[in-house]
Amino acid sequence: MVLNQAINRSSATARHTVGQRWVDKVNGKEYMYVSAGATLAIGDVVSISPSTYAAALTTKALVDAQHPVAAVVCAIPSGHFGWVQIYGIAGCRLLVNCVQNLSLYSTATAGALDDEPTSQTRVRGVFLLATITTAGVYNCFLSYPAA
Repeated sequence: MVLNQAINRSSATARHTVGQRWVDKVNGKEYMYVSAGATLAIGDVVSISPSTYAAALTTKALVDAQHPVAAVVCAIPSGHFGWVQIYGIAGCRLLVNCVQNLSLYSTATAGALDDEPTSQTRVRGVFLLATITTAGVYNCFLSYPAA
């Protein structure tokens, strides 16, 4: 498939069919084309509605709805279109003191994950690659994340 819109660009008009997937044959990363339901920043963890392929910042309610989850790879303004990553190493927004190889959960902070499970829902398929002590965007391995 020829990309009509680069992975690192957003667009005010759809350049692909929302929900379309693309695999980078060089690095094995996989992406999905979405419409942003809110302004999305690089590293935000988003939930993708399977009916509209609109991406919204992940919250407990969206994870509880068992929507697919992805990482934002370029800033996408609300109502614009862009690619989000669903497989491979990607930057994900995490809260403080997350430990490598522990399960990650939704948080009260939209767009961020944490390894603290209290009153939150586990997001399967996201694996932190190194222990962190400060909040920020860190490398995680994604394997088609969802609740």
